[in-house]
Amino acid sequence: MIKRLVMGLSCGACLDGVQAALVEVFDQGRELRVMVRRTHAEAFGQEVRQLLHRVAQPRSADTFQAAVAHRVIGEAAAHTARQMADRAGVSLGRVLCAGLLGLAACHESDGAVPTHLSLGAPAIVAERTGLSTIHDFVWRDLAAHGHGAPLAALVDALLFQVPDESRLILHLSGLTQVSLLSAASDPANVRSLECGPGMALLEALMHHLGRHQDRMDAIGHWAVQGKQIPELLERWQQHPMLHKKLPMSLHRQHFSDELAKQTVAQAQQKSWKGEDVLCTAHHWLAWSLRHGLGRLGVHKGPPVHRVILTGRGTRNGFLLRLIEEQFPGIPLDRSEQHGVPGESHQAVTAAVLACLFLDGEAANVPSVTGASGPRLLGSLTPGNRSNWGKCLAWLTGQFDLWDMDQEDD
Repeated sequence: MIKRLVMGLSCGACLDGVQAALVEVFDQGRELRVMVRRTHAEAFGQEVRQLLHRVAQPRSADTFQAAVAHRVIGEAAAHTARQMADRAGVSLGRVLCAGLLGLAACHESDGAVPTHLSLGAPAIVAERTGLSTIHDFVWRDLAAHGHGAPLAALVDALLFQVPDESRLILHLSGLTQVSLLSAASDPANVRSLECGPGMALLEALMHHLGRHQDRMDAIGHWAVQGKQIPELLERWQQHPMLHKKLPMSLHRQHFSDELAKQTVAQAQQKSWKGEDVLCTAHHWLAWSLRHGLGRLGVHKGPPVHRVILTGRGTRNGFLLRLIEEQFPGIPLDRSEQHGVPGESHQAVTAAVLACLFLDGEAANVPSVTGASGPRLLGSLTPGNRSNWGKCLAWLTGQFDLWDMDQEDD
């Protein structure tokens, strides 16, 4: 059986740090199967977080700071990769390649000039680890007139689809995203949508409310003590980004710092309590999910047998209670129960996207992104000479020329 070790690196949808996953991948293309061997996370320090918040602001024009952030994130990703390999007791010489999902500092798929900027220098990762690094997965779909997102749709199908039940994969990360997997269906038939706000909004609200010690109200401690503010919830429900024509893509900047700043200023004017603002935000996240499912036609199709949750939002008991109310009688599982650690899902996604690139397999789903057709996603930065030789052997189908258990010279 063909197998390989692959590293996945994700640079934090909430600007919080780098997630890494070491995965063992069996078979190829749309037949591949994944076993997660080890995960590891390294948090960004306060100074780096402040830098990333500056460069991730809408229409930020400070090119020098963006360039510095590009390198800093690359260094952090490489450090996390080496730390995880050490803790797993695995030489990087046994790893075929790394997939890198950088920090999306800018993403605008509408308008006259659709564009995207991902920070995290792949050359730094390749240099520090010796691993050939596949990165920049968004641009090819964007160039093919797609929205460049959501790109995890096909990966969700490869990780979680089974022949005997329909499943809804719910990502509670910087944004809230869903993928609908039909039973016994081609993985390319997956339906997926970025529904709206997620953990990035909760973090931004906590910051502007002055509660820095509990950055995201991770377990809903503050929110559960509040009550809804109908006026605020109704205004949020009219957010124009939630009513865009499908297919569409969103960006955390639509639902994070600027929105939180405006909301807290209004709360001060109207004497709203912070707990009530946070409670309302949790209800908005749940409403956005219900709204998104309606747009996908989930409730009009075959019944969903199981909901699988990933992301940092799975810690938040109050949010999960609101979500559970929308799926009466349907099991809600954490992705850990299906072999994928929830907070490392994006790192695992990066690894699978890298595998699909090396396999010559299109990774976008045109019906999801709006692209004009299937496309091979990613760019490649070669690693050291020995590792690059292994990648070339894989790319040319000469699997007998390398052994996963053979380290680099």
